Amino acid sequence: LKPCYVIFICTFDPFEDNLYRYSFENLCLENPSRRLNDESYKLFFNTRGTNGEISESLKDILFYMNDPKKYPVEQTKTILIKKIERAVEVAKKDEEWRRAYMFQQLRDWDMQKLGEKRGLRQGREEGIQLSKKAIAKNMLADGMPVEKIVYLTGLSLNEVRKMQ
Repeated sequence: LKPCYVIFICTFDPFEDNLYRYSFENLCLENPSRRLNDESYKLFFNTRGTNGEISESLKDILFYMNDPKKYPVEQTKTILIKKIERAVEVAKKDEEWRRAYMFQQLRDWDMQKLGEKRGLRQGREEGIQLSKKAIAKNMLADGMPVEKIVYLTGLSLNEVRKMQ
């Protein structure tokens, strides 16, 4: 096989060691000294990293990727950053690309709202259950019969007996 690289550029630290780069190769879990030597590599770049040896141009690219609006593109000597900026400018002028981008943004927004609604619904349901259990505990403390607690709270007989 030809050498294969899978590259992740993360705007967060995926492994929390504050490294610029995390490099992985395939090795045997049972015998870590045995490498597969298939020239398959996984590289994770952390745009917020501060440790490790990488080139200055790669540091610039990571800094740029972290927040392109804050990067002084006109002053950079890194050619790749200038190419990316030009490509972004061309894409912004492409009507089809803009439509697809706006559609994706709306879809993301809809998914976020749906997730928030689901989260609120789940939170309410959990709150109701906690409230029912707290009331049932008070009823048990007052010596109320288990069957009556089940009837009044809607909790299962099993749940109330566990609280006993």
